[in-house]
Amino acid sequence: MCVAAENSIVVNAGGAAAPTPNTGGMFVRSVPTSTVENNYFRGNEGRLAGALLLSTSGTTMFATVRNNTFVDIITTSTVDGSLRTNLDADIVNNVFHGDIRAISAKLSPAVTVHSNDFYGYSMGVYRTETVLHATANSLNSETFASGNIEALPGFIDPNDVHLLASSQLLSTGSCSQAPASDIDGDLRPIGGGCEIGADEYNPDWLLIFEDDFESGNMSSWSHTLPAE
Repeated sequence: MCVAAENSIVVNAGGAAAPTPNTGGMFVRSVPTSTVENNYFRGNEGRLAGALLLSTSGTTMFATVRNNTFVDIITTSTVDGSLRTNLDADIVNNVFHGDIRAISAKLSPAVTVHSNDFYGYSMGVYRTETVLHATANSLNSETFASGNIEALPGFIDPNDVHLLASSQLLSTGSCSQAPASDIDGDLRPIGGGCEIGADEYNPDWLLIFEDDFESGNMSSWSHTLPAE
């Protein structure tokens, strides 16, 4: 097995600077068995896949895409999405937040899609050459899909995709298919279950600001809990 990418941040790799104009973030090709996990894709732009393209040279290949967070991706082909796979794949525990579409599967691969969060997609969440699913509920009606949701992820802020305590992604992922740790190296699970996305919520990680998070002023902070 090849771990194609793990615990990485892939930001603004698209457009003219893309490794190939077909994908804006990462291109995994002709690897017999590959894993892409615990990555943060943000602001990538590509034609066939805004962020991640899984391709094959014709032989049987398999990819696992798990616990990644895709945010503000731009796919310019209207029949594709943030993630395009041309090969057999398990797609599980990922956050897809913002693009025309989350996933496109081409060339009839055997794909399973479980426990992903889809939010902010204008042209559906999943597409093949013959089928389009506009919503997570519609996708979950397929035998190869289950547990997919549509929820606002609840990030700390637009530039920080660590999860808030109020996030609907907490304990909604599949622990049996999740990596043992998250993008920060925190073990999974920390609470009652595993989170969807690259971050496993860790209450000890968050800094306590003097004026609390809700005020929006984070110019100063201390380790002292704010007065209630």
